[in-house]
Amino acid sequence: MKKLVILFAIALINYNVKAGNDPYTEAMIQGMTMLASAQELEDYQAVANQFERIANTETEKWHPSYYASFAMIILAANQQDPAEIDKNLEIAQGFLDKANQLSENNAEILALQGFIHMLAIGVDPGTRGQEYSGLSAAALQKAQALDPDNPRVMHLLARLTYGTSMFFGADTSSACNMNDIAVQKFEAVEGIDSEDPFAPSWGKEMALGFQNECGN
Repeated sequence: MKKLVILFAIALINYNVKAGNDPYTEAMIQGMTMLASAQELEDYQAVANQFERIANTETEKWHPSYYASFAMIILAANQQDPAEIDKNLEIAQGFLDKANQLSENNAEILALQGFIHMLAIGVDPGTRGQEYSGLSAAALQKAQALDPDNPRVMHLLARLTYGTSMFFGADTSSACNMNDIAVQKFEAVEGIDSEDPFAPSWGKEMALGFQNECGN
């Protein structure tokens, strides 16, 4: 389990925060630093707690609830107990709902929604596969329509497509090709500063790791 946690930790954040000494910026920098260095499950819980505190103070900003949700998603992704996974995905969903209320039709928020549904499938694929794969696909496809070049969206779509293909014994090459494009898109945006200092930038290492699963 620890190896998977470390893989996510490497993949998490490459942020560029503009100078500023206001309490919100300082609290967000602290949370982002915690997130980038997290390795153990309790680290991700601490990260979620940090961003929840920020969200409770900065009630008009979507980023704190987004990152609280993300931390709980990564925590759930590295657990084995189905009950614990479901519990933490439910918490992640609560945070994400708050983020969505503040920023509707946001491709990054929709990407996390697709991620939550995808992880829920793994708890019981036989029972949940059809329903939750459809929910995940709907969220990710909407995200892609809003932001076609978003590499996180494309990578998650590739993962979902791969899992569905594997379940039905179908060819996985289209999913692997999609992930290759996602890697290219990650590389294309490296070094480009966003106007949003806390814009999500995680995912490249996840996509590179997924290439290994594809045999690339």
